[in-house]
Amino acid sequence: MKTLIFSAILCCIIALPAVAELTPEDLDKIRLIVKEEVKAEIKPIEIRLQTVEQKVSNIQGRLDGIEKRIAQSNNIMYALIALIIFAIGLPAWQNRRDRKENSKIEELARKVKELEERETVNP
Repeated sequence: MKTLIFSAILCCIIALPAVAELTPEDLDKIRLIVKEEVKAEIKPIEIRLQTVEQKVSNIQGRLDGIEKRIAQSNNIMYALIALIIFAIGLPAWQNRRDRKENSKIEELARKVKELEERETVNP
């Protein structure tokens, strides 16, 4: 029991300076230590951030190149669509025009025959 009381008193005596208030010098030392630790922890983070920023800029450059290629592919696709429409539409338009002209020619040929028949009948 004496040992227990003696060790309790010894612990209280050892812990007594810890209860005292911190002096401004102690606070400055603590601030300096914390500041150094924070700087030491921030350096690798800053380096990592720089590498991430470089990777992002590289990826952005790649994306710009991909966007240009997609735009070029779209333009080529539009040109091909226009070419296909022109290739199909032009012959169709020509056939329609030819049919109209043929019907006019047939009508005129019929009128010529009628006029020739009238002329032969009524000389």
